[in-house]
Amino acid sequence: MDNPFIPVIILVFAFPIIWVGVILLISLLTGWRRLARYYAAESACHGSVWTMQTAYMRFGRYKNCLRVGADNHGLYLSLPYLLSFGHRPLLIPWADITTRRSKDLFNNEIIGLIFAKEPKVPLDIYGELYNNLKGYIETDDKAH
Repeated sequence: MDNPFIPVIILVFAFPIIWVGVILLISLLTGWRRLARYYAAESACHGSVWTMQTAYMRFGRYKNCLRVGADNHGLYLSLPYLLSFGHRPLLIPWADITTRRSKDLFNNEIIGLIFAKEPKVPLDIYGELYNNLKGYIETDDKAH
């Protein structure tokens, strides 16, 4: 009684479970879930929004999938629906953000955003995203 549809049926049920498990694991490794304890957003961003952004967070990189917003309330971070399991949208008030500057291997400037309530989970940004947020972020001129 070898049914050729059994592998397909297993795949149909297993893939979503594995997908959600991997996305949840990423949220744990990067620290997103730790940030959500303090900075879960209750509403959407009402300011400028940039989609398909890249940023680094601890042990992971959110490449071309991050939605970043900025308004007077703070920095908004979210992911598309299929990547959002374990990744609640975040709103970090500007007063809770400090910066550190460093360089990567190619001498590109990296701006690390450090969050007051969870300083062990920085968000590293660079390039155009940094330029978009520069007007909102208080930078430490001593770090130059």
